[in-house]
Order: sequence, then C-alpha cells, then structure tokens
Amino acid sequence: MFIRHPQVNMRATRTFGFGLLGWLLSIILVTAGLQVFEAVAPTAPAQAANAVCSSSMSVQNSLKATPSHGQVFYIDSGLTPRVDAAYVGYQIANTSGAAKSVWTSLENFSGGKVQLANPADQYQELEEIPNNSYLTSFYLLKATGSATTAQGHTLKVFDRRPDLSGAIQLLACDFSFSKVAETIKAQSNKVNTITATSSGGSPTLGGTVTIAVTSADTGKIGNGSAPDRSIFWASPAAYSTWPTQALRLESTTVTLQCQNPKPQKVISNTLFISGADLLADCTTGKNQSWTASYVFRVIGPGPASKPSPIAVISSGTQYKHSDANVAGFPSINLTEVSPSATSVTVAAAYDSNPAPSVTRIAYTISVSSTSYSEIKIDELVAKHSNGSSYVAGSTRSGLNTASATGPEPNVLASEASLTPPLQHFLGPFSGIKSGAATTYKLTYKFDIPCDGNIYTASVFAYIGASMIAKNSAS
Repeated sequence: MFIRHPQVNMRATRTFGFGLLGWLLSIILVTAGLQVFEAVAPTAPAQAANAVCSSSMSVQNSLKATPSHGQVFYIDSGLTPRVDAAYVGYQIANTSGAAKSVWTSLENFSGGKVQLANPADQYQELEEIPNNSYLTSFYLLKATGSATTAQGHTLKVFDRRPDLSGAIQLLACDFSFSKVAETIKAQSNKVNTITATSSGGSPTLGGTVTIAVTSADTGKIGNGSAPDRSIFWASPAAYSTWPTQALRLESTTVTLQCQNPKPQKVISNTLFISGADLLADCTTGKNQSWTASYVFRVIGPGPASKPSPIAVISSGTQYKHSDANVAGFPSINLTEVSPSATSVTVAAAYDSNPAPSVTRIAYTISVSSTSYSEIKIDELVAKHSNGSSYVAGSTRSGLNTASATGPEPNVLASEASLTPPLQHFLGPFSGIKSGAATTYKLTYKFDIPCDGNIYTASVFAYIGASMIAKNSAS
C-alpha cells in the first residue's frame, strides 16, 4: 500500500530519510501547470449490506473476491517469539471482457484481536487483471491473542487508489475468522531449508527478493475439525514484525508433492489448499514434501530480517505448524537498501500558443537505471506553480518512447484544495534497467500564462513509500 506522496513541503508524515534524496533518477522535464480536480471522498454504490467474500458470491461490477486462507486464524503464544501472524490472500477475479487494474483496501476490523500487521498496508494495487482470470491481493495479518469470537474485516476494491479524488468503489465484501486458535509446533511438519535471493545481488529499491522453501515436509495430514477440516496453509512469514513496508509480497508458487501416481499440485498466487484437493486428490493423508517460491518487491529500507516461512497443517483433529525460527535460515539485509545508480537530464520544449495570453509547454520525464535487473517505479508526482494548468488527455508513456496514451494524472482528495494540487501519475512503470530501450518516458503538457513570471515544476519518483529522487525545471 502506498499512502505517501508529497505536498512539497510534502505531507508531515512523509519519510524522506535513509539518504534517498541523494540518489539520482533520470528525469527529463519540459515546463508545466495544473488542473484542479474537485475534492471528493471515494464514492460507493448504495447497498444494504456487504456480501460475504467467497467463490460463490455474486459478481459486483464484473469482479468477485475469493479468500485464499482458512476460516480460523492460527497462532502459537507458547513460543518466543510468538507465532502471531500469517499472510492472507484475496483472489480478485475479472470478467469485464478486458484487462482491469484495481486497488484493494482491507478495513473495518472487528472482534478486537485480528488486524493488519502494519496499518500502512491497507491499500494494495493489482495491475492489469486479465479478463476471465484473477490476481491475488496479499495482506499480512496479526492476532494479539486467542479468541472464541468472530474476527471480521471488509475487503473493498476501487478503480484507483482509494485516497485519490473521485475513487469509485467497485466491490465490497465481508470476511470473518470464526475464532483465533492456539496451535503447537510439530516435529514432522517442518521447513528444512530456504534461500533468499536478490535480483541485483543485494536488495535494491525497486528490485525483487525471492524467498524459496527448497525442502519441507507436511507430516501425516489429518481430517482436522470444523470449520476448516483438512488444510495446508502456507505463509511466507509467521511474525508480525516482518517488514512489509520494505518487502511487498507480489507472487507465490507452492508445489506440493502428491502420493504416487498422483501428479504434484502447483498452486500459484494461492496459499491455501483444503478438503478433497488436499487429501483424496493428492496426499491421501501421508507425509509429502513441498517447496515454495515467494517473490517480494523491495519498496523501502528496513531492518536486517530473517525469513520465517511457515505452514499450518491439519494433524488428526488438531492443527500444527512448522518451526518458523530455524537456525541457519539466511538473513536479508535491508538496512542499506538503495536504488541502482541512475542519471538525470533536464530539458524543456515549447509546444504551442493555444491562446494569445497562454503558452503551452511539454514536459518529458525519463527514468533510467544502470541496474542489470529490472526495477519498477510505482508513481511519479508533479508539483507546478500557481496559475498553470494541466492539458487534459496530453499524457503519453512507454519504454524508450512515450507512445502509449496515459496514464492521466490523479489528485489526492487531501490535496485537492491546494493551488494547484499535485498531479499523481500512477504506475507501475516497468522494464527499467541498464541497456538500450529501457528508459521509461512519460510526457505531458501544461498551459502557463504569458505574464513574465517564472513557472517551475518539480517531479518526485516513488517506489512504495520511499521517494527515490526528484528534479525541477523552470
């Protein structure tokens, strides 16, 4: 989730530190202005009550949300550190007839025990859900203790980041864990070895870190008890201290070996398998090996962190988890996370005179990197002098050449009263790395008055909540 973004003086809660301002970004600028958008809260269709998130829920605006986790939240308070967290997932299916980009929000937590591990993770982006397919929105949840009462929350889906002016709610559904249950560690359910690999050799802002479970065992799988029954629930992290604002979970692949001659099960962007899919169609209750690959995007600096992948598995009528604190697991050093070296160029180009008293100027932003691994920029934010205005429909973007239409800039509802408000160009802007044709270009136009004043524009680049670079032109 990204609740960040400057107001240059920027929002008071913005984090600029860790030396990020000194890192260079290739940005070409060409002069500008802003269009003021009406400040409104996200709007939602009127409805008497939210549906229950499930595979059988009715489609809302061509979208459906299916939970990819159990109906009970499992913890172990008898260990130090406590196993108090797990990743949950919501598969957002799209049947609109075309690819669709959306944002999710997890909110309205009730029951008093289960909540987001980090409140800053509330918003998550799902980029380009293919038609008749789904992408999964992952959240790390934590429980402060056991509970016999229901623990609920609401999942909402929006057409853009929910804090942007004019954001429209497309879906809302509720989910409740029936309880928070204590479990114990099992000897036969175990993660044996893992690796942690960074796309750039070491964690780099905008790059990836892949945590791989290379050897693990399920132990004998039982029938469990209501409501979950037989389950295998894998989580890339077991502790609420896992640095979600440094590492954003983007994709998962779990491979479960099945009893011969049954073929192995490979589940992508799904952390949970249960019932006949697990027993009759795969393990037949016997011990099986499994592996996993968890891909995280590096979105900011953080502490040195030891991965704690875990699996909660039904054992008889009970539920037991693998050891999440295994000696020899690697540590990921996030304390020196920085973007790859980049360069900066600034240029300006006259476009036209749409009126005798107005000059139209084109801005070009170029983002380049010397990294041999691809990085992604989540957002570009532009601030312009009073009196200038954005030319609607003028944005173009693309790798090396800005040939594709959009993305049109958005305005934060909280910034809409500024004169003028900041313009937020939402990515992700992908494919940026060393080599030919891997500079990302974004161009747009502004009208400025012909009044003899100097008009400036400042552009800020973000990965997650981290501002990695800025540049200005007049």
